[in-house]
Amino acid sequence: MSVAVSIRELFVRTVGLVHLTTNSERRSSNGSKRRLAMTAVILSVAMAGHVARAADDADTTAPIKSQRESAPPPAPPVLLNDREELIVDATGFDETGAIMMNGAEFTNSRWNYTSTGTAYIDLNLGRSYARFQTAIGLTDDSDTDITATFRILGDGTQLQTGTIALGQVATIDLDTTDILRLHIEYQSHGNGNIALGNPALTPATTG
Repeated sequence: MSVAVSIRELFVRTVGLVHLTTNSERRSSNGSKRRLAMTAVILSVAMAGHVARAADDADTTAPIKSQRESAPPPAPPVLLNDREELIVDATGFDETGAIMMNGAEFTNSRWNYTSTGTAYIDLNLGRSYARFQTAIGLTDDSDTDITATFRILGDGTQLQTGTIALGQVATIDLDTTDILRLHIEYQSHGNGNIALGNPALTPATTG
């Protein structure tokens, strides 16, 4: 029942009670008149209380809309070739461009020629990147018998290691949250090019 309807009903009932009281005055004694008048007052007070409670209920039962703050969308990955300022030290992976590994093209890669030796690259992530992705392999124009062993460390802790040969590509997808320095090194046996295919970093989200 709405407050407006309750008020109308109160008005109608009160008018009816007044009319009843007026008619009763014509037929009843003074005592009856007083009883009827008192009854009208009691009913009016009771109905006024009902209206007040209805108004309170209307206020307290109104739906409350909850607001949720949506999480910020994840940042897109950025290519290492577009963030060369992150490279703080390197003895390898200094060539950039497109390469072929296992018949697939990697258009934004880093590589270097190797002839049985070791090399590395250090990236200063500054605890600002949540993910590192690349593919490590040997370019298709390398010698047939070349092999290489690689190792990736985050702040001195080994994150991934493996051995590759011609026609093999190792997929790298690492959680680098809160890592300051990422170190990638390899040791090769044979002549050819060892490469990082399309290395990319995903910035950490804030807020």
